[in-house]
Amino acid sequence: NGMLVTAGRAAPGSEVTLLEDGREIGRGRADARGEWVILPDAALRPGPRELTLVMRLPGGEPVAGEASVLLLVPEPPMA
Repeated sequence: NGMLVTAGRAAPGSEVTLLEDGREIGRGRADARGEWVILPDAALRPGPRELTLVMRLPGGEPVAGEASVLLLVPEPPMA
């Protein structure tokens, strides 16, 4: 159905932004252990998608993730 859950590790206390094809779709904050979870409000549209991350420490400059994830969201089944 296009729903997405993302999780990972970043610098403790940093803000993590999830981007879909360069457009922000969610944010989370890394806890004291550096763990974060982002659950975007809306489902991903069908088709190919590129997901990337950006981390920002409080008062710091954004740091782009070193890699991206490519995925294909399938069309919903016909009823």
